[in-house]
Amino acid sequence: MPFSDPEAKRRWQRDYNRRYYAANKVSRRLVSKATDQRRALRARKRQWVMDLVDDRCSGCGEVSMALELSCPTAPRRIADRSVVDYSWTDLKSLGPDLVATCGVCRHE
Repeated sequence: MPFSDPEAKRRWQRDYNRRYYAANKVSRRLVSKATDQRRALRARKRQWVMDLVDDRCSGCGEVSMALELSCPTAPRRIADRSVVDYSWTDLKSLGPDLVATCGVCRHE
């Protein structure tokens, strides 16, 4: 591994990662583990947000399991993503501005 030249090290690491992924994709379940971890992370974030908004619609105050989460004050760089895909830092800073809307209020 070429340590002295940063660019050569980057190239070597890129090639190594490609070889490792190709060799271990199936045997180590790399794809399924990554999707499972991402699904679990989204579930934890959704639970955190739902605890923050008390599982209630911001419009009518009804308790509902089918709430749509949004943030009207989100910066443009993250506004087009789902709330559960925001980073923890963004979620915590935008926490007071998060809005949960039920199906009835959403269609009014």
